[in-house]
Amino acid sequence: GVYVIPDTVTMIGESAFAGDETLKEVVIGPHVKAIGSGAFRGCTSLKKVTIAEGVESVGSYAFYGCSALEDIAFPSTVERLESYTFYGCENLEALSLEHIKYIEDYAMWYCVSLEKVILSAELSAIDSWAFAQCQKLEEINIGDCTHLTAIGDYAFADCAMLTDFVIPNGTQAIGKLVFYGCSRLTDITIPDSLSVVDFGAFTYTPWYQEREDDYLIVGNGVLIKCTVHPMYLDLADKGIRYIGGAAFR
Repeated sequence: GVYVIPDTVTMIGESAFAGDETLKEVVIGPHVKAIGSGAFRGCTSLKKVTIAEGVESVGSYAFYGCSALEDIAFPSTVERLESYTFYGCENLEALSLEHIKYIEDYAMWYCVSLEKVILSAELSAIDSWAFAQCQKLEEINIGDCTHLTAIGDYAFADCAMLTDFVIPNGTQAIGKLVFYGCSRLTDITIPDSLSVVDFGAFTYTPWYQEREDDYLIVGNGVLIKCTVHPMYLDLADKGIRYIGGAAFR
């Protein structure tokens, strides 16, 4: 059940080991430069993956549906986490992405046991649904990611164990329903740099529901909630530069 990639191999092709239910551990050496899309997709017995420094890319769906996966770390030479890389890795409890600069959509979707994630300070974007349905996610150092410019739609939807979240300074845009279903999220820190908030980004959180402000304005003049009766509505002199999605819902 343990497979060591030979030193003569420089690339693991698309779907190379896909569906192999006997594979329990794989060791990928420094001579391998690329791991193809879906390379280990559906390897349901795979528990541990060692990837050496020198590997430069890991394709989308690479570990899709590896439901037994518990131990994996990316080398510093991999800087992009592609779509669906860890989708459905149900036993993965912790993940270090300390060298990843871009996280694509659905990358960690439905990692239901994931509790802790370490992100790179150089991270520039988190795409849609990236951490959606990571139901046990409690610890994520996203506040350190000062190069982050955008968080995509539904990126943290149904992360039910999140209680606090720091949007890092420098972030400019938040997608729609980013925190949908985050039923314990009571503390959100929003930077002055935030200038775009899409539909219902904060709406379904306790933090939003408990705010009683007539005009809830965050970041760089973004109106995200208004409870004033239309007859008395007056947006003048409030510094509003952008009206967020569902602000008058």
